[in-house]
Amino acid sequence: MNSKKNISIIIVILIIILGAFYFSGMEDMHSENDNDDHGHENENSENDEHSHSDFSQKETALAIVDTLISDYEIVATSEIIENISQGFYVDGQVYAFALENEIIIAHPNRKDLENTNITELVDISGFNFGEALALSTEEGTWTDYVFTLPESAELADKSTYCQKVDSYIFCAGYYEG
Repeated sequence: MNSKKNISIIIVILIIILGAFYFSGMEDMHSENDNDDHGHENENSENDEHSHSDFSQKETALAIVDTLISDYEIVATSEIIENISQGFYVDGQVYAFALENEIIIAHPNRKDLENTNITELVDISGFNFGEALALSTEEGTWTDYVFTLPESAELADKSTYCQKVDSYIFCAGYYEG
């Protein structure tokens, strides 16, 4: 089990390093405005609107989801879910959570959300971000919404990347600002 965790950590580190090289020359990257009527990014648009300072956290979120998917292919699902719940897939304020058939099955910071239907979750502006997350695809999607910070009850803008694999959706997100 330790060797599998070590492999996962090495994979995350390599993906972060490769991502840093990739994004180091992309400071002027811009994309079209893909926001809905609430000012939130549509769940199926590519999220390149974040500032250069967000790339580190963005790449970390992508790397965590990539690691989860790699682990899913070689490790028992129950072990992955337990590791998510215990905070194994956490890097600062970037953390993973998992869904199965629209139900939150693992969350490291909000145990009260486990076994909740994610489609019932709406942010302070009325945006149903839970439904957007539940519609994530095998190609992966980004969703922007407002959520509570892990260390406090304060609200903050959050960007979450999710990717569907079989009946599971693996997600990792970061807080902006």
